[in-house]
Amino acid sequence: MEFLNNLGINSASGLIGVVLVAIGGFMVLAGVGIISIQQVTIRQGRATWVVGAVLAVVGGFLLYPELSTPGAVPDNPEAVVVTNPTAAAATQPTATHAAAAASGMSSEWKTIEFIVPGNGLWLAEDGRYTAIGSKDTIAWSEEIFTGDLEISYDVESSHANTAANLIIYGSGGSLAPGNLIITVASDLQAILADSIYENGKYLFSSLNSLTFEGQKHSVLVSIIDRKASLFLDGEEIASVFLDEHINSGGKIGLLKYWEIDEVTFSNISVRASDIIK
Repeated sequence: MEFLNNLGINSASGLIGVVLVAIGGFMVLAGVGIISIQQVTIRQGRATWVVGAVLAVVGGFLLYPELSTPGAVPDNPEAVVVTNPTAAAATQPTATHAAAAASGMSSEWKTIEFIVPGNGLWLAEDGRYTAIGSKDTIAWSEEIFTGDLEISYDVESSHANTAANLIIYGSGGSLAPGNLIITVASDLQAILADSIYENGKYLFSSLNSLTFEGQKHSVLVSIIDRKASLFLDGEEIASVFLDEHINSGGKIGLLKYWEIDEVTFSNISVRASDIIK
């Protein structure tokens, strides 16, 4: 039976098919006079080989499903069998790193500096930008960033009620149509288009509480192939696709709006498809 299993024959109908093919083959050969069987009398002639041919055909019909069924194959023809899961996990890049490499984005992170307005509403020192006061204020990057990009930064505040807004693909002036805005606040995390005010459009919003007083939070924004993803403290909390209304290039802005007393941005770095001075 192991011989039959090696041929892929595993059913009763397949076994019967083998027997019929064997008997039919012998009868055909005996009927046409090619072989002679001494122990069992089989008459030579048309009737014998016709019956043998019929038996062989029936046997072949029973065997066909067995021999034509392919062996099991992976659903994905390029599937990789992991023989050492621990080693495989150790070498697997993070989702953003893999996507960034595929998009042609630079692998090097660049620390960026911001032009602080001379309105007394900003304190800047050693890569830390703190906005204070009771007015809207924006500090813009010197460079223009186009295409895919990733921005990493930290936010903190000495006040429990605060909000940090990051403008992407901005004009370098004020909020304008086509801006993308990332909000990380004590009572809201959001991705918006155009503005943080009534003329803005929420692409994503979550009313989760976030403790700021005495704590620093890390933020990563990834925009690859027009898909914007927001990571907070290492956890992805949102992904949205950007339509043609959102710009594909512009400056990066740090925004504090008038209701917030104080917020600090620090450790701000970026990598992008293209950076224009």
